[in-house]
Amino acid sequence: HGRYPDGGDIRKRLAPDTLARLSDALHAEGVSVASMAHLKPWLIANLLLSMRLEREGFRRSEGVEEQLLTQARRRGIKVVQLESADTQLALFDSMNDIESERYLRETLDGLADGSVLRKAGRIIEAWRTGEPAALDALLPEATAGGTTIADFTRRKLLGRRNADMAAHIDDLMTHSGGVIFVGVGLLHLLGENGLPALLAQRGYLVERVY
Repeated sequence: HGRYPDGGDIRKRLAPDTLARLSDALHAEGVSVASMAHLKPWLIANLLLSMRLEREGFRRSEGVEEQLLTQARRRGIKVVQLESADTQLALFDSMNDIESERYLRETLDGLADGSVLRKAGRIIEAWRTGEPAALDALLPEATAGGTTIADFTRRKLLGRRNADMAAHIDDLMTHSGGVIFVGVGLLHLLGENGLPALLAQRGYLVERVY
């Protein structure tokens, strides 16, 4: 999903200004444009964000998801995916060339002014404390403002995926015959279209315990 077919080259697809900014951002991470030329803008944007977060100490290997999977393996607990990596990447690849370049430019803006790091910090702190007001503020910040990233997050990363996840959880609850533990990203839990609200609409009793 993230590669151009038939030898496509991002250097021939981006506006000159976008390409210059991308080149500077990649060089700052010690990466050449040529090594990334076969990748689409949205994927490079996500890779740049991951590189910066890793450099700032936010290591994926120490994240909650990895900790949960490690515990499940140690205990011999069966793990079932709510969605595949292919499904997630296909959503990003649904962006057209214009949207994908805007997504990249907005990411470059956020990296340049530090806003993406501040946003990551707010999300982590809200998750850590469980403070209702801080949690309630996260969803509007991630989905409002009319940017390509906000629109994509609202309509696809959350809107489309939450409905599919809720249906899958409902199916697991109906047919598992046991206790289920579900781990999802924080933003999937928030708002009237979040998983708790969607499951409540399906008749489940939902109780917040933290």
